[in-house]
Amino acid sequence: MADTTEADTTPQDASDDASDSNGLPENLDEHARKYIERLTGETATRRHAQRKAEGERDDALKQLDAIKRKHESDDERRTREATEALDQAVKQARDDERAVVTAEFQRQLFGERVRSLAASRFQNADDAVRLLDLDALAGDDRKAEKALDDLLAENRLPPRDRPRGVLISQGGRSQPPTAPREGWIRRGLT
Repeated sequence: MADTTEADTTPQDASDDASDSNGLPENLDEHARKYIERLTGETATRRHAQRKAEGERDDALKQLDAIKRKHESDDERRTREATEALDQAVKQARDDERAVVTAEFQRQLFGERVRSLAASRFQNADDAVRLLDLDALAGDDRKAEKALDDLLAENRLPPRDRPRGVLISQGGRSQPPTAPREGWIRRGLT
């Protein structure tokens, strides 16, 4: 370790540490002391005014934030209500569209069922379906059969020659080739 000498351990001069109650060194002349006190006073006044202004600014910012929060919550509330109303309207429109599409599909499906019932009675089932009021039948197969029977009794359309029973397929019309097929490419290359 380093050797310490007696000069290193002696206390500093007491006059260097001496200061008055304001924190100014005692060895300053009166003119410098007054100047420093005046500057210190001005600085303290400025600091006090700055702190006061910062406090007022902070209070104003807090009030502004509170006003913004109040208006933001109203805006957010309005936005949420508008979004909910829009979502509800979209949902209602989708439900209405779905109901219209479903009703149209049900009507077409019922029309096809009536057409299949008319095919067993008339030569042209499409004409029979056109003559019937499908909306009046309200999707009831029994009412449709009765309406078709009434239409047949009125002789407004030609009846089917024979009752339609089980359909028999005629089968394929051509026979598959018996000889293996040779492509023209193969014949041309060899």
